[in-house]
Amino acid sequence: MKHEAGDTTMEREAEEPSPYFHNDLPIEQIVQDELGRSEFARSLSKALANRPKDGSLVVGLTGKWGEGKTSLVNLILRYFESEHTNVEVMHFPVWSLTSRDAIHDDFFAIIKNAVRNSSSRENARKNVARLELLASRMQVIDASIPIFVALLVGSGAFLTSWLSNTFGNATSVIASILIAGLSYVASKFNLISKVVEKMAEFRKKQAAIRRENLEQVKKELQADLERSDKTIVVIIDDLDRLVPEEVKLVLQLLKGTGDLPNLIYILPYDEMLLAKSIESALPNTKDHGLDYLDKIVQVRFRVPPPDVHKVREILTNRLNELIGPTIDTQAEAERWGQLSYAGALRPFRTLRDVYRFLNSFKLSLSQFRTDEQFSVNRTDLLVLEIIKHFEPAVHASIQVMKREIMGGPSRDFKGLMDGKKTIIDKLTDLSSEPNKEVIGSLLKILFPQQGQIIGQDKLVEFYRSFRVAHPDMFDRYFTLLVPEGQILPAEQAALMASRDQSKKLSAIYHEIIAGGRLNALMDHLFAYSEDLAELSPSEFLRSLFQIEGDLPNRRGGAFSMDPEDSIVAVAMRLLKKRSIIDRVHIFQEALKSEEGLSIPVLLILRITDDRSDFFIDPAGRDMEEDEKKKLILDLREAALHYIETASHSDALMNNPNLITLLYKWQGWGSGNGFASWLGEALLSKDKALRVLESCEYEQRAMGVTPGVPSTTIKRKVHQYQDIIAIAKSAGSLDLLKKVPALIESEDATRAGILRDFLGSNAPEE
Repeated sequence: MKHEAGDTTMEREAEEPSPYFHNDLPIEQIVQDELGRSEFARSLSKALANRPKDGSLVVGLTGKWGEGKTSLVNLILRYFESEHTNVEVMHFPVWSLTSRDAIHDDFFAIIKNAVRNSSSRENARKNVARLELLASRMQVIDASIPIFVALLVGSGAFLTSWLSNTFGNATSVIASILIAGLSYVASKFNLISKVVEKMAEFRKKQAAIRRENLEQVKKELQADLERSDKTIVVIIDDLDRLVPEEVKLVLQLLKGTGDLPNLIYILPYDEMLLAKSIESALPNTKDHGLDYLDKIVQVRFRVPPPDVHKVREILTNRLNELIGPTIDTQAEAERWGQLSYAGALRPFRTLRDVYRFLNSFKLSLSQFRTDEQFSVNRTDLLVLEIIKHFEPAVHASIQVMKREIMGGPSRDFKGLMDGKKTIIDKLTDLSSEPNKEVIGSLLKILFPQQGQIIGQDKLVEFYRSFRVAHPDMFDRYFTLLVPEGQILPAEQAALMASRDQSKKLSAIYHEIIAGGRLNALMDHLFAYSEDLAELSPSEFLRSLFQIEGDLPNRRGGAFSMDPEDSIVAVAMRLLKKRSIIDRVHIFQEALKSEEGLSIPVLLILRITDDRSDFFIDPAGRDMEEDEKKKLILDLREAALHYIETASHSDALMNNPNLITLLYKWQGWGSGNGFASWLGEALLSKDKALRVLESCEYEQRAMGVTPGVPSTTIKRKVHQYQDIIAIAKSAGSLDLLKKVPALIESEDATRAGILRDFLGSNAPEE
């Protein structure tokens, strides 16, 4: 809720959640009381309104900052207004005053206004005059006036007084001239207004005091106030925020008016802070700050500490209003329960904690919301924001220790890494003592890979739910943006909207791959294959076949997965979630489109491999052997159809997996079509080079910096033996031996390597 003094919409806002930031102001109305303090405020207001009228009363409401002292005062005032018409309430805004003179003047101005409002017209005039006399006796000169001006004023006062006492009233003209001259000098230093005003007031008040006995005036004021029907209540808030000299002045003012009847001061303050200010302002006093305070404050009440369970309930309600349902799945529900049990809300002890946190959390949350979608896990974001709010050092260290947290190699971090403690332990050590246990528990739940082996299915779960524990999601939580190279929420929404149309899906794939995010797309499809295939598994499978045209021509290194292999892994994950009958049907339907080349063939290779578990259903039952053999033959026939169709155009020659496709064409086919195609290729310089290139792969060498690849590309050529075996089986070995001379002028390096390789590895005819 938003709280503003004097807001006429307060009651409405108490019922409706505000979309704006909380301004951390105290509550103003009884209907806003969420901590159940209204009864305490009501009882206290009744006791104060009905107290005896003899002497003033200073009431202290003690509590730490953020515990709701000012809010409690406001509740008391509301009950004064509604149930006790005999109370005149005045506020003394001591925090907004900028000088000692201002504090003194405003203090008595407030008392005079209260007396004026609580007395009859005739008595009010007299009492105000009497208070002015009392105020003059407690007047102080502002310490901000320079020393020489203070001496100037003091000299003028002394000379004026001496002339008057020595020569009588006849010297009044001389005194006036003297004061005017001094004022002119002071004006040269831009101080005339204040000095002249002080001097004039000083002389008037001194003259008045001589004409009337002050003690008698005070007795008359006391008697008049005691007969009044109204009790005057003065609120002095933020006393513990003043500098020591200002605290001293306010306490002196309270002491000086302590014998005025029917006057109540209410002082909300933090005891320890105020005691320290008193000790600083009165260094020579023998009293401890609290002891001195006891001489001023007659009655002291401890503000009822907030019920932490109620505070956390308020936070939970605000979070539900802010982000909607906290959980999306049963797994998330269980995890939030686990986090709550671990104490995620334990650091929240006051409403100030709640509202200040919500302000920060709203800002962070807005960065991750697009069209009512979130690009992060809301539960993880909430917990990380709690850590940032209460333990910022821990939050900052999480960001820079990503590699260690994700399970990477350990490295020293500002002396924290001692080789004995876990990463979680070291992060926990950075937190303050009251929160250590909570922070440690939350970190273990946020990053479960610490000390555990996380399987592929668990990583997919992390990815799908945008968990900070997934390496690809981690950076989102610390940049307030989806990092470059990841799939955007809008793109995921577009994929879901097109999931029953392979052409539309492949068009979205094309845009993502063109932007250099092939790996991100593969990770995303692997995690969301089941969702994207929900309406039409065959259409989704066809869309995977169509990716082939967007893939890079050069294959990956020996220790990296080719893009085609990643796509095959996505397809296998999708198919193996279903029964054998459904698997076969979905795949055969997808093959009817005759789209793609290497991906359908590679998928068939994977399915028909002797080690494949494709023909074992989820319950562990194997397909009948005869049925399995027939299905394998049918699938191989489909693969041959794909290859032979592609051989009639450049599709086969330009395919990154050419050598693999030639293997299967030679092994599964009749041989005539394959031998003819290869013989023709080896007669062409360009085609021969392409065939040789298909036997190679690239591998990036590691640079000096760990984890950073250099730009060096190493070419591996030992796979030339593959093309030798293929050429021999096709009767084209003699043609292959002529290739080095054929390509010498185009690629002497490759020609020399092939010539040496053929010389040492070529089999006899």
